[in-house]
Amino acid sequence: MGILSGGVYLLSKLVTAQVVTALLILIGFVVLRFIVRTVLQITFTLLRYLFWIVVLAVILLCVL
Repeated sequence: MGILSGGVYLLSKLVTAQVVTALLILIGFVVLRFIVRTVLQITFTLLRYLFWIVVLAVILLCVL
């Protein structure tokens, strides 16, 4: 029981406002990076399909 309360006390001393702020900034950065990567992947995938649709449309217009 003493070890547990000592661990909780040590943890409460380690977790200061600065540590919490730094962790929140780090977590926010990782989440933002994930969101940006996902949005960019979706955007480039859509642009790739759009590009090939335009290429096919131009070829069809030239043929017809």
